[in-house]
Amino acid sequence: MAVAARPRLYRKTVGRRHSRSLAHGLDDLSDESRPSVLRTITDVQVKNVVERTLEEVPAGSTRWSKWELTRGVGISPTSVLHI
Repeated sequence: MAVAARPRLYRKTVGRRHSRSLAHGLDDLSDESRPSVLRTITDVQVKNVVERTLEEVPAGSTRWSKWELTRGVGISPTSVLHI
């Protein structure tokens, strides 16, 4: 498969899409459903992180670190970084 040799394309993905295009036509490729992951943080938690970073300065520092925000808001460091 010459297409799978391109950078950032995986043989498995190319093969799956090729099989789908043969079975259902090219129009079927654009509406492929993907599994979703449920959100673990709420809109209120996102709002709290954004408000703290824009409106408050942490004691003894000039800017927030992910660890200070994590302790202050109560979500994981990864979630803070995503926000």
